[in-house]
Amino acid sequence: MAKKTVCLILSLLALSLLSVSGQTAAIPDNADTEDITVQLYAAAQGLPPGAEKKAALVLLANVREQLGRYASAAEAYQQAAFADGTAGDDALVLDGVRCFLSAGETGSAEALLSPLLKWKPSPAASLYDVWIRLCVGQSDGAVATLRSWVNLPDMASVRPLALLTLWWAADDENAASLLKSEFPASPEASIVRGETVLLPGAFWYFLPRTVASGSDPAPSVAPAVQTPGESGSGKAVWQQIGFFRNEEYARELMAKLRRGGFTPEILRQPRPSGTIYLAVVVRENDAGTIGQQLKNAGFECFPIFE
Repeated sequence: MAKKTVCLILSLLALSLLSVSGQTAAIPDNADTEDITVQLYAAAQGLPPGAEKKAALVLLANVREQLGRYASAAEAYQQAAFADGTAGDDALVLDGVRCFLSAGETGSAEALLSPLLKWKPSPAASLYDVWIRLCVGQSDGAVATLRSWVNLPDMASVRPLALLTLWWAADDENAASLLKSEFPASPEASIVRGETVLLPGAFWYFLPRTVASGSDPAPSVAPAVQTPGESGSGKAVWQQIGFFRNEEYARELMAKLRRGGFTPEILRQPRPSGTIYLAVVVRENDAGTIGQQLKNAGFECFPIFE
């Protein structure tokens, strides 16, 4: 299997389905993000163990994650999980595992996950274990584990994500069919149908991807023009926010961007099959600050180059 090495992930999964704790924070427009993180860190460290310290660390972790500082976000989630003096918040531990994977630190992710798997196993923890194995190249065993879960009632809570992973990592069309028939309104089924954007931000593209010969992969965050490593100038020309096959969805995202004060455009990307994908982009400014402005406004993005 060809392994994607770009550190990107589906934002929809990263910020909702994969964020087990469900706790998020919005960064205000025009905020000094460095100042915010410094103040949050100082406030958290100055609190005694308890619920307030836990809440402060969760907020710090969430802000760091939104800013793409995944390793430091993982550390804050890990501290938050044990900040109130209890046996530990499993959901926050898994948030930390997710962020370590987003940073490409599979060893740290495995070390954080291991005690949870041993002492408090859960479907979500088991799924992260499979993702770690996929990320480090143990694809055959991981795929076999996923297939063994398909009809297990105990794994029902992660069934859509397990099926999506099977489709992604093994080009399993049966998994795709099950997603579309059993969970037609789910984000996972929408991905398989090519209707949902794969946005930048974490570990999904560390997973090996198998695509049947001659077919188009589902829309992803594959850069509309060039990646930084391919660019001669090293200067971003656009910030890409979305990538669609359905023009209606592209137009909806553009409308949200306009309401946020941005001027979006569409770059059309034809594929050999004849399918045309639509990249929703905003032109980078001379100061190179559009990317941060988009993130501050709540839009995940990544630079593309000409």
